Amino acid sequence: DEYGITRDELIQKLNAGKIEARPFFMPIHDMPPYKGSKHGDLTVTNELYARGINLPSSVGLKKEDIKAVCEIIKNSKR
Repeated sequence: DEYGITRDELIQKLNAGKIEARPFFMPIHDMPPYKGSKHGDLTVTNELYARGINLPSSVGLKKEDIKAVCEIIKNSKR
């Protein structure tokens, strides 16, 4: 990984810093009811799911909240 830390490791660091973060939702084509469904090339979907993180997002976030998220991410790079 070019960042030097996995998605799950970064989520753990954010959560340890009292910042709620989670992976992207599982793609629908991977959910049990849709496993056998026909679909096209979902390479990008799978890549985003494997690496994507949902970070706090709200109109109520304060600058210090955003800075705290950024600091943990910045300091997590290996």
